[in-house]
Parts: sequence; C-alpha cells; structure tokens
Amino acid sequence: MIDPSSRLPHRLSVVWFTDLVGWSRLTAQDEDQAISLVRRFQAAVRAVVPPERGRIVKFIGDAALVESPSAEDAVQAAAELRGLMRAGETIRTGVHLGDVAVAPDGDLYGDGVNTAQRIQTAAGVGQIVVSGDVWRQLRNRQAFRFEPIGDHDLKGVETKDLYVVLEAGPAPAASDAALVRGPADARSATDRSIAVLPFMNLSSDPENEYFSDGITEEILNALVKVSDLKVASRTSAFAFKGHQGDVREIAEKLGVATVLEGSVRKAGERVRITAQLIGARDGYHLWSEAYDRKLEDIFAIQDDIARAIVKALKATLGGDEAEHLVTPTTDNLEAYTLYLKGRFSFNKNTESELRKSLELYHQALERSPQYAKAWAGIADTWMNLADDYVPPKQAYAAAKEAAAKALDLDPELAEAHTALGKVFGWYDWDFPRGELALRRAVASNPNYADAHWGLGSLLPTVGRLKEALQEMRSAQMLDPLSPEFSQWIARFLLYLRRPEEAIEETRRTLELSPDYSRGHTTLGLAHLLNGEVASALDAFRRGAEVDDSTTFDTLLAYGLAAAGKEEEARGVLKEVASEERENYVRGEYLAAAYGMLGDLDDAFRELDRAFQDRSAGLIYLHLDPIYDSLRGDPRFGELVAKIGLE
Repeated sequence: MIDPSSRLPHRLSVVWFTDLVGWSRLTAQDEDQAISLVRRFQAAVRAVVPPERGRIVKFIGDAALVESPSAEDAVQAAAELRGLMRAGETIRTGVHLGDVAVAPDGDLYGDGVNTAQRIQTAAGVGQIVVSGDVWRQLRNRQAFRFEPIGDHDLKGVETKDLYVVLEAGPAPAASDAALVRGPADARSATDRSIAVLPFMNLSSDPENEYFSDGITEEILNALVKVSDLKVASRTSAFAFKGHQGDVREIAEKLGVATVLEGSVRKAGERVRITAQLIGARDGYHLWSEAYDRKLEDIFAIQDDIARAIVKALKATLGGDEAEHLVTPTTDNLEAYTLYLKGRFSFNKNTESELRKSLELYHQALERSPQYAKAWAGIADTWMNLADDYVPPKQAYAAAKEAAAKALDLDPELAEAHTALGKVFGWYDWDFPRGELALRRAVASNPNYADAHWGLGSLLPTVGRLKEALQEMRSAQMLDPLSPEFSQWIARFLLYLRRPEEAIEETRRTLELSPDYSRGHTTLGLAHLLNGEVASALDAFRRGAEVDDSTTFDTLLAYGLAAAGKEEEARGVLKEVASEERENYVRGEYLAAAYGMLGDLDDAFRELDRAFQDRSAGLIYLHLDPIYDSLRGDPRFGELVAKIGLE
C-alpha cells in the first residue's frame, strides 16, 4: 500500500498527543460520567490551545492531537492542560519535533505524528514525555527541567531518547499570549502569587453570606494593590466557593503558589475571622491567625490580614502601599454592611438582583452620603441594566451621574473611571474621551479586568479591532473563568470574519457557563457566518430559552429569518411588539431581523430609533455581521458616518 502522506506537502512541526488515563474502563462502568469527562477534557484542550498558540488537529475519542508553533508552547500548554484536570483525572502526553504531512483538510500524517503517539504511550500516568529533538530545543532554558529516561524502542518508529518534563516554565508574557490559557502547573507559579478563596460563613444566620463574601472580596482587592504580588481574580477564586477538595489542587488549577482560606462568624456587634495561608507545594500553613473583635474594627482586621500575607510572601510594599492596604471607605458600619449586600446582589447579575443592588447602594448612601464606592457601585449597576433592561437614556445618564460623584469623592477610583469611560464611549459616542478615561482606569489599577474590557470595547470604534482583541485577552488573563470576556473575544473574532475561531471560543464560553444566553446567540451568529444554518438556529433558540428578555427573542427572530423560516420569524417579532410597552426593545436588533426578512424600510426605521436612543450596539454597526443585509443601502453608510465610526 502506498503511504498517503507521500503525496502530501511536508513540514517540520512540533506535535503532541495526549489522552485520558483509564477512560475506556470508566466508559464500561459509567457511560454518562465518561462522556462528561471527555467533554471537560476537550474544553480544557481548547482553553490551553487558542489559535495564536497552535491548533487542535483533531480529537479522537479521549485523545487529542495538537500542533504547536514551538517546543516551548507545546510543553507549556501540555503542563497547563495537566493542571486543569480535576482530582482523580489524569492524562499522559508525548511531544515530538519531526516531519509531518499536511492533508487538505488540515489533518496531519507521517513519522512526526506516529512518533508523538508512541512517545505518549511510553509516558507514565500524569507525565509529559518529550523526544530528544524537543529536549534539545529547551535544555538551556532555565525555566525548564527534564529527567532523562533513556533510549526507548517505540513500535513502528526508530529508537528515541526520551525525557520526562519536571518543570515547564512560566506562561508567556501577556504581550505574547493568545487567548487566556488554563492555569499553569503549580510548580511554575511564582512564589508571590495567591488565590483568596471565599471565606466560609459560620454565622448562625445563613443570610450573612453577603458579609463573608464581602470580606473575601475586600481582602482580595487590598492584595491587588501590591505591585509584585500576583492575585487570582474574583471570578476565578469564587468558582471554588464551598470547595471540599485539597487546596493544593485548587492552587494548581489557578496557577498560584499559595491559597488563603478562612471563615467569618458575625454575631451582633462582634465578628470573628479566621484566616490561614497555605503553600501549594506541600500543603503546609505559612501563616494563620484568628481575630475576635468588635465589628467597628473590620477595616483594621482586613488590613492586618493583607499585611500578614505580604510579609509571609516577602512581597514589597512601595509608596502609598506602605501606609495602608485597606483604607476605611466609610465610618458608618451600617452603610458598609448595606454596601456589601449591594455587591452580593450585583454579582448575581440578573435584572431583579441588579435592581435590588441599586436599592441597597442608595440605602448605604442615605447613611453615608460621601461613600465613593457606593456611588461607583450604582454606576456599575446602571451600566449592567442599560440597553437590555432599561432604555439607554435613563440608564447611562444615571451611571454617568453616579460615576462623576464617585470621582469627586475619590479621584483615583478605578471602578468609577471605568464606568465613566464606558458612558463616554457607549452612549455619548465621544470615543477619544472614553478611551482616555479607560486608560486612566487601567493605569490606576492594572489588575482591574473590567477596565481592560471596557477599553477593548471602545477601540473597534476607531479602527483598532486587533488592538481591541488583545485588550480583551488582557481582561481574560486577569479573569480566566469569566464567560463574559470569553464571549466578547468570540464576538471580535466574528467582526474579523473568523467564524471557526469564534465557534471554538464560544464553546469555551459555554463550558464556563452553559446557560449564558449571550454565549448561545454569539455561537448562533458564528454558525451562520460559517454557513451552518441548522446549528445556528439551535443556538438562537437556546439563547431565547435561557433568558426571557426581548433582546434574545429579537435575536431569535433574526436567526429564524436567516434560516428561511419567515412565518415563524414574523410571529416572534409580533410577540416582541406586544411587549414593547412594558419592556425596552433594542432597535438595532429589530433592524437586523427586519433586514434579514427584506423589510428594509422597517429596518432603517428601527435603526433610526436606536440612533435616537443612542443604543450601545450601534457602535459596532460597521463591523457586526448581523447587519450585512443592510450594508448595500446608502442609508447604512450615512448612519455609520453620523455615529462617527471608523
């Protein structure tokens, strides 16, 4: 038989083969659990191999074949993949640099692939084994350590000298990074890195969970101020709320060297907080303390804990940090308690909880009118309510006023600069002013993911889409478990007309949050752009199922129209129109649906309404594929120019 690879183009490439240990046995015992495991495995592979870091050639059941641009990328990605596995889940990986043949569909064949697969079979449970060819690429790098395991006779290929990876080095710098990867192997985490896990609520009243969560978040925010300390984001840390596992495994998943955990017991006017700092390598306690004080000492307790951690990790405090890590933001404990309750509701991010958070912030301000963080919380909340739940004019005006008041009280508050920058860009369409405010927010707190996200959201308006995508990736690096940031990356990939990459990223979004409606509709748009109409319609239907707002019903109508289901699309639009008196309906999405139905006059009527409302979605009018059916009309170009888009 003639080898098919002999007729294909060849190239030298780094390839690696990885699979789940024991998956076949698990399939025989519990098929549902085995399917769930392989789905998590595939999602983890996608997370550590974004497009700029290589490509997933194919999944083969419980295995994956990956091509990487360098030996460094391959070994680091394999180490990060290992770190993403849960307790009891193990993989083994083989990495090789060799000749491969490239098929028209992108599949790989030849000696390079065969050798990587055979090396993988020589690996022990949990091991990453590389060929001598890969080892020679990395042997002089201080960040990598290997142990030789001698020559091995591999079935079907020549004898190879093999090495086990002991250390895989740090992840690439942000400027070189692609989409955020999964956490690195804990052995490569800097010693000055920490995850602050949600403190347990030991109060007799379970309703005091808001207080334990709030204390956790306040300590985390204090540590973020320490310039040479890497702190895992709130979203990533809170993903492990209520964990019962080994903190060393959590540290490995988050790529940190230490973990802070603790508990809070609030009773009347007294509070007891226990905290312990645990090293990830050996599980030993590096520091622990219990604080039993009056509630009025809460800020001092937080500062004591933050300073003890800085001292234990030998981090450096500079400038203002040396004076206070935690500065009392109000002297009114009742206002502080209401603020923490507001944050607790805000983080749930549903319409009802967002409105509840507004009430709580306002109650805090009744007791402490100069409370800057409460004003910033109001601004954030109105930003989240805008467009989908509340007309833009009402929401953005309220957000702008609250952010301005917060900055009057605290000119360096990054949250307020971020909210104000978004209003300037999303509503005022003053893009240079918005960019300036958001860059100030990033400068004020480089570890504030929302500031990077806000800045990334504005850059496409001035023709800097690729720079915007990198800013979104910076946000995702700071908060890797955020489905929102992942979804925005997918959207920007769509704007670049790269639907296959957008589909891959959106699948990651939905792995993080299966019921995230935006993720489903973005997936639907990506499938449409890729010509996969049936899959697109399934995604649009799912988006409307998990969120009953008119936004997702309107997007469903668009998807139905694109699929040729005109009657059903018009039926959905009729239902949306019947709700318009009680619920705000975004004109730009109605325009997209009407445009797909061929009703251009109706479409431009809705676009004009969106323009009058200053709906935020219009700032992507020049890029978003959802408006492709309208681009040929002269009115479209005129509207793009009126908004000031480049």
